[in-house]
Amino acid sequence: MSMIVTAALAIAGLASQAPAVTEHENALFKKNIGLYLSRDSWNDSLAYLHGHFLMVPLHAAFLLDQKDWQSQFDAQYKRLVDVPRDKLCKNPLSRLQYLYTATRFLALSAKTGRKSETNAPLTTYLTDEITDRWLNQDAIGFDVANFNGVKQRVEHKLTLINPKLSYYRAITDEEAFLFAEAADLIYVEKKTGVRNPKNDVLREIVKTGAQVFRDRSEFTNQGGWLFDIGAWADHPDLAFSGNSEISPGMSKRKVENITMDTSHFHRFSLFVNSLRDANEPGSADYKFYEKIRGGLVKQLIGTVLQKPDSKFEGYRLTNFMNGMNGVYRYQSAAGALKNTGYGPYQLSGTFLIGWWSFLGDSQVNKAYAEIAKTFPLSENVLKTYQGPTYVEPPRKVKSWYDNGLAELFSSLGAKMPPFTRAAPDKGVAKKNPVRKAVIKPKPVVKATTKKKRRMISYNVFGYTIKFQ
Repeated sequence: MSMIVTAALAIAGLASQAPAVTEHENALFKKNIGLYLSRDSWNDSLAYLHGHFLMVPLHAAFLLDQKDWQSQFDAQYKRLVDVPRDKLCKNPLSRLQYLYTATRFLALSAKTGRKSETNAPLTTYLTDEITDRWLNQDAIGFDVANFNGVKQRVEHKLTLINPKLSYYRAITDEEAFLFAEAADLIYVEKKTGVRNPKNDVLREIVKTGAQVFRDRSEFTNQGGWLFDIGAWADHPDLAFSGNSEISPGMSKRKVENITMDTSHFHRFSLFVNSLRDANEPGSADYKFYEKIRGGLVKQLIGTVLQKPDSKFEGYRLTNFMNGMNGVYRYQSAAGALKNTGYGPYQLSGTFLIGWWSFLGDSQVNKAYAEIAKTFPLSENVLKTYQGPTYVEPPRKVKSWYDNGLAELFSSLGAKMPPFTRAAPDKGVAKKNPVRKAVIKPKPVVKATTKKKRRMISYNVFGYTIKFQ
């Protein structure tokens, strides 16, 4: 049997195993995602939002074999390649977050064998932007005003010893987006057999990403995976994280071994898939990322995700990936939220964006299936999911929790098939040694520095997203 026939049968098998998309899901897609795809998602006001909200429907379009949905995404990216790159969203994080949907479109097209005239110009467009961001574009640092490209900034962080403030060496989501997007383009090259002219730069980005993940990964005694432990301890967003609740006049309480918050970290469930698939199955890096994926499942299910119980009717997430549930972003946000913050479990709403379904785990899918049955969400659940952004009814503007988006993400997340059936390799720990982390609370200390710092701006979902 030829390789072409074998591949065709494998793709057909993937489609035949996909759960059916319901009329209700189609209606929710048309109402929300179909509207989004008719807009210029790459602009300043939409890129960050659409980068989050398009991802689960995009994967469902391919993995659940929805050809009409695929065509609508294709039309969006066909328009994108005609946009001069200097007209893209100016914020580099928001820009890369949106462009990740485009590299995933190419990767999913390559995976399923979908052909399109859009693919070649889109590959060139994305390659040019990603490699330019890596090598040339100004990259703001926490402790250095500007780097010539993200490459210099990452190299600086990997060699920075005992920084004045811990987060000077922290790996940001912008850098992780670059690693994942370059990995997607390498995967496309591998699957299609068409060599990317900037293959050497893309492989350098992927190689650096592997170095970063090996340097910053730690596995708990229970097999869970954590990343960059303690790197964010001095950041203003986490200055009060040692407090178990928000209270008047509370003091700053730094936690030395704090991890990234669960709101930002949900993206890693897809990053590890992109990075894994840039490598050949059976290779050391492939096995390493697959071990990370398995460890992230264990950390989410065993520590972070809290099931409904007699005290609370919905699923919740702890605020931090190591299971700590302290205060986040108290007095560090701008605008109307500058004097408040997120208390225990108040980052839980990001679970409903659906990205955790990319882990390909049946327990995660089951959680999404159960959540999908609970819409419309009760006000008690909304208060926790929205935290300081919650508005008592009647509400003039619908949020994504009650306009059908969260329901669509949950429903599709319940059906998301795994990207691979490969089992974690038990020998990875020996081939790819990583430190084991025993997470124990450390004595809290007050933050002492008052020096004004130059920081990359991060958006929090609930801060800005309200629309009809």
